[in-house]
Amino acid sequence: MDSKQIQEFVDNSLKDNGLVVFIRTSPSCYFCQQALRFLRQYPELHGKSIDLSETGEQQAIISYLGSLPGSAPTFPRVFANKELIGGYSDLESLGVSGIKAIIQKV
Repeated sequence: MDSKQIQEFVDNSLKDNGLVVFIRTSPSCYFCQQALRFLRQYPELHGKSIDLSETGEQQAIISYLGSLPGSAPTFPRVFANKELIGGYSDLESLGVSGIKAIIQKV
């Protein structure tokens, strides 16, 4: 994928408002697993995860996500309504009520 295709991939992944978590499963990522656990624990959030390990372009997408304003090249990267909210610790800090409040702003 070239840089434009990577941006389109990310934009398409975020096109539906809601909770989106970009993860990687290879190599294993503890905080990504915690984010997946959070999504499973709170199905009412209708969150979705996107495993970059399955894209064949993991490093390029990680670099792109890490270059976004306010981001870092760490994982997971959590978005709510297309807005970067941070990583797993930010997701955990906001909790269900904080995420719902962001999602309901649409």
